Amino acid sequence: MQALLRLWPAGRGFPPPPPTTWRVLPAAAYARSSKSTYYDDLGLDSAATGREIREAYLRLSKKYHPDMNPEDPDAQAKFQRANDAHDVLGNPRLRRQYDRGRLGKASSAADREMSKHTVQN
Repeated sequence: MQALLRLWPAGRGFPPPPPTTWRVLPAAAYARSSKSTYYDDLGLDSAATGREIREAYLRLSKKYHPDMNPEDPDAQAKFQRANDAHDVLGNPRLRRQYDRGRLGKASSAADREMSKHTVQN
């Protein structure tokens, strides 16, 4: 609370106004298998470089893109898992948090959205 008081400019009133609208994620964004990791989703090990992560993501996104596989019902889910894995592992800060166990699989989509600091009006 003290940190908030120091950061909030004097004369602006207290408490600070809340954001008008937070972006709400669909429930599917939080659903993940507890048996797989983002590294498993991309087919990599935890020592992979940023370039290897990007190449694996591009390969899988082309392979499982829903427009390329309209007859495969699992293609969209696999494409989304590859997308989520790249979003976390492709960002160095989020990857460090994920590797340290501070960024859980179930909350990764919410943490990724919060890291963008986006507020819709």
